[in-house]
Order: sequence, then C-alpha cells, then structure tokens
Amino acid sequence: MSKKTSIKSEHKAHHITEHIASHPVEHIAEHDVGHRTEHACCETFPDPIRVGLSFGIVASSCMILLSFMAASLGWGRPLVSILGSFLLGYGATFVGAIYGGIWGFSLGFVKGYMVSKIYCLFSGCKCCPGK
Repeated sequence: MSKKTSIKSEHKAHHITEHIASHPVEHIAEHDVGHRTEHACCETFPDPIRVGLSFGIVASSCMILLSFMAASLGWGRPLVSILGSFLLGYGATFVGAIYGGIWGFSLGFVKGYMVSKIYCLFSGCKCCPGK
C-alpha cells in the first residue's frame, strides 16, 4: 500500500470516528431505523419499465427460437401452428420468426409491466403512489 493511500485511509477512519463520537448512539440508531422503515418499500419495488423490458426480451427470444426450431428440426410445429392462429404472421419461417419476435416482445412487455404494477399495488406502500 502506498503512503498516499494509507494517509487517505487514516483520514477517512478519523472522520468516521469523529462523526460517531459527536452523535449519540441512540440518535444514530433512531435515524437509521426511521429512514429505512419510511422508504424501504420504495427501494424494493421493481421498476415496471425494466420488468417489462426483461419479460419482453425473454418472450421475444423464446418465440424466435421456437419458430427456428420448428422450421429446421420440426420440433414444436403444432405449437407454432396454434400460436400462429392467434398471432398474425407468426409461423415456422424466417418472416414468421420476425413477427413472432415482435409479438413476443409486445406481449411480454405488457405482461411484465402489469406484473410489476400489480406487485406494487398489493405491497401496501403509501409513500410512493406514483411509482
């Protein structure tokens, strides 16, 4: 360890020690507990946009993979046929895989977004209603 790093570490440790010495333990404990319990729920909520993107990417990848597997290996051809009857353009072709990826991402995003919003709704947090 260099002398410069050692001096910085000693300075930081000295600053922390001074801070602790200047504040009563009860005050520090009350502040920490109050801060954690007041907004702990806000920190644990999953962000709906990020959850939606995650679900969308996974669903899109699965739809594309299923389409390519059905086209090249014949695996899952009945499932692709059933999904194709609901999802316009989806099939066991290259173009069908593109459509499937778009459908998968769209539906996955909506599902992920809704799951996150419902989770936030039922968690009971009152401090961050807009999240």
